[in-house]
This record gives sequence, C-alpha cells and structure tokens, in this order.
Amino acid sequence: MWALAAARVGKKVAVITKMALKDENILDSIRKNGIGIYAIPAMETTFMKVVHATANVDERQIFQLTNAGFFSLDDMPMLTARQVHLAGITNQEFDLEFVKGLKEKGYRLSVDMQSFVRQVDPSRTRSLFRMCLTRLK
Repeated sequence: MWALAAARVGKKVAVITKMALKDENILDSIRKNGIGIYAIPAMETTFMKVVHATANVDERQIFQLTNAGFFSLDDMPMLTARQVHLAGITNQEFDLEFVKGLKEKGYRLSVDMQSFVRQVDPSRTRSLFRMCLTRLK
C-alpha cells in the first residue's frame, strides 16, 4: 500500500475510501500507522475474490463480489493536499468526470493502471483484463 510506504518515510498521508461502515475494522492497521482515514459511507464494501486455478500466479480469475460504487466529487472531504493518487482496483470506482473535477480543483493526479485494465463484466461480476480505451480520452 502506497500510503503506508509514504507514512513510513515521514510523509503526511491520508486514505479516502468508500465502504460500509460496519467494515471499518479493516482499516485498523492503517490507523495504527498514523495514516488519516476518510471513510465515505456506502451500502457495501467492495470485495474481490481472486481464484488461482494453477500454481502459476499469472493465471487467475478475479471476481468482484460486492461494490461500494463510484466516488463523486461531493464525496470528497476538503483536503489541503496537493497530490492525489487514485488507486482504484477496477473500472467501477471513479469516472472521467470525477478525475476532471479533481484536476479542476487544482490537485496533481496520479493513477494506478489497475483501474483502467480491470473491467468488471456486470453480467458476471468477473473482472476482465483489457485496456479501457474510452477512459484514456
């Protein structure tokens, strides 16, 4: 986790996540390391299931079991941060409008490419690995 690494070298960092409040204990190890947490309430927490059918770790299937939903600009707390890293795990967390809105607020942005290549097939909740070219425009 990037936030933990940054905190350990003395940077002031925070995690903004969207989740069911009943699952907040998942964040205990982050809290114990002095990282600020902004938990945006959702009906459910996003959970993924990874299936390795063989010993080859590169051969896997990923299923999204539940989804906390997309972030919106209205969800975002007031931050004094200059840098925001979007660490989505699928294409179901933020959209182009959200990214543009953050940029318009003056944040420098970086993004984890997982949110571009892990596309959830809504009919099966299976995550497919392919580049989402429409998100790059």
